[in-house]
Amino acid sequence: MNKTSRLLALIVAIGAGLLALPLTATAGNSFNHNVTVQVDSVLDITYEDNPDILMEFKNDFATGALSAGKFINYKVRANNMTTGALSGAITAKISQLVDGVDVVTAAGSMQYTNEGTSSNAVLVPTGSNAAVVIRTSPVALFDKASGPAAPNGKILKGHAGVYYQAKALRDLNPSDGGTTILTVTLKDS
Repeated sequence: MNKTSRLLALIVAIGAGLLALPLTATAGNSFNHNVTVQVDSVLDITYEDNPDILMEFKNDFATGALSAGKFINYKVRANNMTTGALSGAITAKISQLVDGVDVVTAAGSMQYTNEGTSSNAVLVPTGSNAAVVIRTSPVALFDKASGPAAPNGKILKGHAGVYYQAKALRDLNPSDGGTTILTVTLKDS
C-alpha cells in the first residue's frame, strides 16, 4: 500500500468511527420570556360585621353616664409601615358632634393582636389605653410601637379592637342624641 492509499484508509477509518458515535446535538427552538415580579402596596383596614353602632342610654341618663356600645375588631394589613415609632397609626373622627353626648372609646378596651411573624410591626393603644373622646378632627387610637420590645417591621398584619360608646355631657332627655359618621383610618407613615 502506498502512502496515498494508507492516508485514504486512515481517513475512511476515522470517518467510520465518527459515524459510530452517538449524536449529542439536538434540534429545537427556544423562546425567552421577560419575567416581572411585582409587589403591590397594601394599606387596608376592614371590619366584616355590621358596621353600624347603636349607643343606647337605657337606665342612666345623668351627666357622665355611659351608653351601651359596640366592640369593633378591625382587620389591619400593610406592607410599607414606616420604620420606628408612628404616632396615630390608626385614627378616628366623627362627621359631626352629637347633641348632648361625646362619642368615646371605653377605657382599657383597645387591644391589638399580631397575626404575622414576631418581626412584624406592632400597634399599641395611644395614651396608655385611656378613654379617647372622638371629635371632628382625627384623634389617635393606636400608635406603631418602637423600641427594644417592639420590632421595626414594615409588615403589619393583625386585629385592632376598640369598644365605642357615648358619654352624657349633661342630663339627657329623649330629644338629645343623633347620628354621626365614624371614620377610622390606618396610615403607614
